[in-house]
Amino acid sequence: MRIEELNSLLANDYIFGSLGSGNVPREMVRWLFDSDTNVGDVSPEVYSFSDPRLYYDNKYVAIGLKSIEKAGLRSVESARSEVEAILINKMKGEKIIDQISGSDLNAIAGQFGSSVSTVSGVNFGTSNGEGLGFEPDVVATAMKTGLNETSKAVIGKTGVFLVQPTNKVDAPALSNIPFARNTTTNSMRSQVNFKLIEALKNKADISDQRYLLNM
Repeated sequence: MRIEELNSLLANDYIFGSLGSGNVPREMVRWLFDSDTNVGDVSPEVYSFSDPRLYYDNKYVAIGLKSIEKAGLRSVESARSEVEAILINKMKGEKIIDQISGSDLNAIAGQFGSSVSTVSGVNFGTSNGEGLGFEPDVVATAMKTGLNETSKAVIGKTGVFLVQPTNKVDAPALSNIPFARNTTTNSMRSQVNFKLIEALKNKADISDQRYLLNM
């Protein structure tokens, strides 16, 4: 048996945490947003999930409503778990940075029992690199650091990083500027209808009540 807590759900959601999407998760969401469901209630129904390959019931789930968030700014309690993780990561990073001295990458890596790694193919269009993971701040630091210079320490999502670019290749010049201009223009034109509708939605007072439909 396992207890899992979800931070938030909206009335029109059809994905229920790690249980994924489908008719059963949608029914679970509908029960949570039913007008007769109150904080502290546990669903009278135990929901079953089938194995997608072998077609036998392999999960049985009961759900309960812990709290209801009003529309608008989230409460401190509901945002605590997400904010705590960010702040703890930041405080750990600052503590490590306080211990760093000098600019020799091998010496700094040895100080923390780590090693220097090389990442190639990093450019303005990427937010990660092979073996680096999703680290947009580190990529941005690499872009603005001079060749063979050591950057200041950067607190990333998975650690503290120092960057030393060893090679920089200038982007090739555009060989066909009119073609590039037309491509960009056509791309922007194709977005007009969608963005126009979104702008109208933002100006209008819309109440999305699709969750009331028996879907």
